[in-house]
Amino acid sequence: AVAVGVAGYLVAQTLLFPVAVLDPILWLLVGWLGSAVPSTVPTRWAWHGRRLPTGIAVAASAALTMWSIAAGVAHVAADRQLQRAISADDPASAVEAARQATRWRPDLTVSWVIRAELERSAGDLAGAHRSVDRGLHWSPLDPVLRLQRGQLLVDSVDRGDTDPDAAV
Repeated sequence: AVAVGVAGYLVAQTLLFPVAVLDPILWLLVGWLGSAVPSTVPTRWAWHGRRLPTGIAVAASAALTMWSIAAGVAHVAADRQLQRAISADDPASAVEAARQATRWRPDLTVSWVIRAELERSAGDLAGAHRSVDRGLHWSPLDPVLRLQRGQLLVDSVDRGDTDPDAAV
């Protein structure tokens, strides 16, 4: 089954579209497939001076592979939602698609940047502030999010929503 998955991935990579995010998953699957082939390697591996049964190593490899596949699927889903948000004609549906993207991958700072910009364009400065703050929660030193936060503060002062002294 894993061999068929690897072959299917290679065909999709060649004929459909390249999915660079999933490349590490391919190598995990190939490694997993290679571990199923009998070899001269001992059936037990050393780990912290103790013997580790091969079954545990294979189970850990399988769990890591499944986790990697789930992370790849979440990344692709978030990317598609961001594309939908960017290409949407309606500001409300654009903001909703960006919100979906941040739900799929909250650790992806570009999704917070796009979401905040779309909320700002829709006139929701408070929502844009919240989005930037949530993005800064995931990546506190991100320069793009910090710059966007400053721009939002300037916009809030210009609209009269925030006292200039409080913004500094």
